[in-house]
Amino acid sequence: MQIAKVFKYAFLLSLTLASFQTFAHQGKGYRIISETTETSPGAVGGIMDVTQTRPPLGYASALANAPNQHSHRNQYSYVEGNHGVTIRNNTAQNQLYKYIMEVNCDNRLFRSVKHIELFPEGTFTNQSKSFVVVQEEKVGTFPIKAMTQVIGESNSSFEGQGKLVVEG
Repeated sequence: MQIAKVFKYAFLLSLTLASFQTFAHQGKGYRIISETTETSPGAVGGIMDVTQTRPPLGYASALANAPNQHSHRNQYSYVEGNHGVTIRNNTAQNQLYKYIMEVNCDNRLFRSVKHIELFPEGTFTNQSKSFVVVQEEKVGTFPIKAMTQVIGESNSSFEGQGKLVVEG
């Protein structure tokens, strides 16, 4: 019965997420070459993009945080990470970048990797919430880590930490 609930929850969540990922990215002069996502066994996770209204901040910058959250034993918990990235190509040649977003709680992981080509004078900005659904059987405090990383002509990485407090 428990497995059926997890699959039902995962299915409904994936239907909801499909609408979020269609309006994901902003900028000009770029293309996403590929994107992969990874979820650890038994975990449900995803990304919800948030529209960015600020202008680009710099050549390459990455931000991440993981808000503290509370739950109860044997209850499904929606653990999230917040991510922000701005990449700008100030050269006359195309540049390749790898953009990684990750959220992890108690060894349950969701990761997204995008390979991006930035054209001359191109910019890519993105603000997203990643998430992973966890269920803890024990009372305690579990670390949450959110990581955003940009790898390319210019690099930037940031990790935010929070905690999931599970009560009886």
